[in-house]
Amino acid sequence: MEPMVVMLMEKEQDTGYLTKEIGSYRIMEGGQYIDSIYLTDQEGERTVHLRLTTDRDLEDWEYEAVFDYYDTEVFGQEIRSIVEVEEEFNPVWEIAFPFTDSREGMETMLERILTIHKTELNSTYEEIQDKKEEYE
Repeated sequence: MEPMVVMLMEKEQDTGYLTKEIGSYRIMEGGQYIDSIYLTDQEGERTVHLRLTTDRDLEDWEYEAVFDYYDTEVFGQEIRSIVEVEEEFNPVWEIAFPFTDSREGMETMLERILTIHKTELNSTYEEIQDKKEEYE
């Protein structure tokens, strides 16, 4: 995968509109996992919301299996929270973490989160490959 640039916009809490550009960040790999990204600012606490998904469309049985076997604890203290978003076509996880004004700091954090996600997702795929009968 080629490097990509991710644009971070601030999302207004009341309207849900993206109101201003916060910054752009170069991602060397893992960009295909990004569903969306935005920033919220609640009383001075700036939080990045990164929605990650799978790298391919999943079969129906895989959808539940991936959510069951994906270990959200692997992110440890890197993030504030992680929530499974089930109303999407493929599994989505919304990860919230503190914003940093440093471009390098944000790029490092995004790379770290994407690497953890890719590793865990690949591990999950391996773990569920023989579980089709359990989910049909």
